[in-house]
Amino acid sequence: MEQFLKLLSENGRAGQSEDLSRLLFYMDGMNRQLDAVRQELQTVRVQLAQAQDTPQKTVLQGMVDGLQNKVRQAQEKLDGLREKIMQCAANAVEGFKRVGVTALDKAVSAMGIHKTLEAVQQNISGSLADARKNIEKIETLGHELRSVGGHLKNAGRAVTGRVTLTL
Repeated sequence: MEQFLKLLSENGRAGQSEDLSRLLFYMDGMNRQLDAVRQELQTVRVQLAQAQDTPQKTVLQGMVDGLQNKVRQAQEKLDGLREKIMQCAANAVEGFKRVGVTALDKAVSAMGIHKTLEAVQQNISGSLADARKNIEKIETLGHELRSVGGHLKNAGRAVTGRVTLTL
């Protein structure tokens, strides 16, 4: 990839080199974010495993499963895109050795960097919106679970003749 970027810069295609570098930077950032999401989901999964079986727990597990599937799909798309870019770059370097600058132009065109950047932005926006909705649902269920827990504690206190707490 470094050789391809260098060839672009040296042959009057610095703009394409910058765009490709920016795309690779965004992709690395997305990988880090996906790793962080996977770790958070694993933490939630451990916490759910320790919780009592309730209908809310089942709903939360389903939501976590759904988020994990979305993260996996996003990672697969990202890996596929990275592979395509790497293959195009390798082909361009080889082609440059044989036919010159036109191989660079063909590779840049095949990568569709601008379209890819736009698609990445749209996918990120859509994924963030979906994640926000799921997080809001999880927070709502968490509040409901705490409320139910408080009411159960008060029921237990009432049964034992102790003073109930104000919720």
